[in-house]
Amino acid sequence: MDWQEVFRLTKEQGVTAIVLDGINRCYKNEIEVDIDFQTKMEWIGLVAQMEQQYKLHEKHLRELAAFYKKHSIKMMVLKGYGLSKNYNEPSYRPCGDMDIYLFGEQEKADHLIHDELDIVVDKSHHHHTVFQFQGETIENHYDFLNIHVRPTNKRIETKLKSLVNHNLETNDIGFVSAKQI
Repeated sequence: MDWQEVFRLTKEQGVTAIVLDGINRCYKNEIEVDIDFQTKMEWIGLVAQMEQQYKLHEKHLRELAAFYKKHSIKMMVLKGYGLSKNYNEPSYRPCGDMDIYLFGEQEKADHLIHDELDIVVDKSHHHHTVFQFQGETIENHYDFLNIHVRPTNKRIETKLKSLVNHNLETNDIGFVSAKQI
């Protein structure tokens, strides 16, 4: 087995931590895994780094949610971090930028970010605005789907917004999540 290649592929596919968990289970069950020490240490280091990054990501999301909550703006986290909550170990889901949805208050929120926090908001995208918050890239989405790409996305978007607005639940950290969708 070429473990360097397996390691490379796990990074490419975003399953590094999950596969390392499997390797560790093999060791615990006394199943021999012929992985070299250097590769395993690299792997462990990368997963530890992912877990730290996840905690930092979550801290920044909490801070952003608190800022919006102070202004009575609901915030839903989408994509990477949002999907991580479906993992047995959420920190195993790699997250890049932070994608948020603000229930139609995106423009108001962008003004607040600019005016109160002196953060530049890039409005040059047609599907979302972009800004830096605590060193993290935030994409403040107008919609769930890019409705400019396919005509059918507009119809699906309308249905998604309807479902979300009828199934809201705010958690302890100020995020809004959609239940039973």
